[in-house]
Amino acid sequence: MTCVRNSRLPTVTIHCGMSIDGRVAPAPNKTVPKDAWNLDLYIKLQRGLRCDAAMVGSNTVLELNAPRPRSNDVKNLRPETEKLIIIPDSRGRVRWSGWQDDPWLRGLVVLCSNATPRSYIKHLQKEEISHVIAGQSHVDLRTALKKVKESYRVKRIVCQGGGSINGALLRAGLVNEVSVLIAPFAVGGIDTPTLFDAPNLVSAKYMTRLKLLVCKRFEENFVWLHYQVTG
Repeated sequence: MTCVRNSRLPTVTIHCGMSIDGRVAPAPNKTVPKDAWNLDLYIKLQRGLRCDAAMVGSNTVLELNAPRPRSNDVKNLRPETEKLIIIPDSRGRVRWSGWQDDPWLRGLVVLCSNATPRSYIKHLQKEEISHVIAGQSHVDLRTALKKVKESYRVKRIVCQGGGSINGALLRAGLVNEVSVLIAPFAVGGIDTPTLFDAPNLVSAKYMTRLKLLVCKRFEENFVWLHYQVTG
């Protein structure tokens, strides 16, 4: 499904670091070695996207055991323009006790569905966390993002999740831009997480087409590509 700009929806930009072969992790359930990424460069490029909210998948949150990388310098990890963190979590897997003490989380909205356990909704209410309900058995991302724009005045979202949330947004036709920082290494593998982990296409005509906006090389052989989705 291709993305058509809709004034009722926020603009969604995928921003991700990956290997030359599109892998966002070295293996299933493994994180990228710290010396493989240029985090400062990644954040600098993210700042330039000027988004007012960030989306992170629940898988990423659980893998990190926190919604953000650990650092004493919070300002360098989160652009000042981003006032909200959006987490889709239909199954209610992430527990948020004490989230108010995390300076990186200036605001938090959890996306749920009608199938989300009632006990989890009560947990969010107890922790004074905003939530949006959209969809029956899973989060209807299109409806959820409409509600987010209407309720929180979010115009631009940067998605910093893994292949699962990226793939879900892609298949829902909600990706407007793709920003990738390509690191100088190759991974390979069969089931290694990729930039977009999504169901197979039934036809090549459904491929998402892109227009290259920026291609820039940085020191240490990193390359940044910024695309606009055209159809």
